[in-house]
Amino acid sequence: MLWLVLAVLSTSLSARPELGPPSIKLRTNLSNVVIASLTDIKHDHQLTFKLEQDLHNQAEPIISIRSDAVINRRLKVGEKYVLAYVGWDVTRFPRTIKPRRDGAVIISLNGAAPAIFTPQPELIKLLQRDIEQSLRSPPDLLPLILRGMAEEDRHLQDFFATELVTRPSLYTQLNSAQKQTVAGYLMDHDYAAASRNLMLSNAVFSRHILNDDQHRENIARQILEHYPVVVDPALPAGGLIRTAMKILEDTDDPAYVSEAQRWLASNQPALIESAAAMIYAARPDVLISALQQTLQQTALPEQSRDTLEQLTRRYRRALNS
Repeated sequence: MLWLVLAVLSTSLSARPELGPPSIKLRTNLSNVVIASLTDIKHDHQLTFKLEQDLHNQAEPIISIRSDAVINRRLKVGEKYVLAYVGWDVTRFPRTIKPRRDGAVIISLNGAAPAIFTPQPELIKLLQRDIEQSLRSPPDLLPLILRGMAEEDRHLQDFFATELVTRPSLYTQLNSAQKQTVAGYLMDHDYAAASRNLMLSNAVFSRHILNDDQHRENIARQILEHYPVVVDPALPAGGLIRTAMKILEDTDDPAYVSEAQRWLASNQPALIESAAAMIYAARPDVLISALQQTLQQTALPEQSRDTLEQLTRRYRRALNS
């Protein structure tokens, strides 16, 4: 599906940024954005919607969407949703556009993964905003985006956080109270992990909203201390944890080695590798012993044990070279 979305996005107006707000990226020449009522969920993951209102381009009165079990579990027949979908296949060479053989699909991109939401007023207003005007990120968008970020729905949090982070011209419009509010989301472990990861990984944005007592390294350390090392791969916390490790790795500060050592026992190989890199950057002399000590834990998953053994061999070569 990713290649399809990228192909569709390539047909959009040339003035649009390659990376940008989801309210703009969802509205391509070939996509539809609608408010629609879900009327049926079939066992083969086909969704049927009744069109209520077009927000971008003109949809059919009855919309059939190919979905999956993960999306379907979030939906309820009879409810209204805002959704963005595409029903076309795009081939680059030779250039052809034709209806998708197996039906339309919901678009998925940063801030809208997938692009199906409860019909929240600020969301609808953003999706109805003139595209060329929205590209200029006028200041009156800021209060609308901030109201959206305050929603309890984590999917909406992701959408509106992405809107703010990908509109750099709005950073300077934030007053002190608004900065404090947004910084609070960044430090809130109950706020959407994908949103926090986006805000923290963007150094320009995070440094703009944080004061001296809330600097990125402190937040990164809090993240590593908060989460259990057994991480559900289906949840977005892994990306936030990796971002936190990278921030601390770049400091080369030995004070953070103890946090990294804890993560060597993770069930996720990517997090184990990030933790090892963090230790190597600050205290290469203790890395091998830390890896071997972790290997002595009897409850390690086999995949984690294999990763630790591979890292031990790799860093021994690096240290002895």
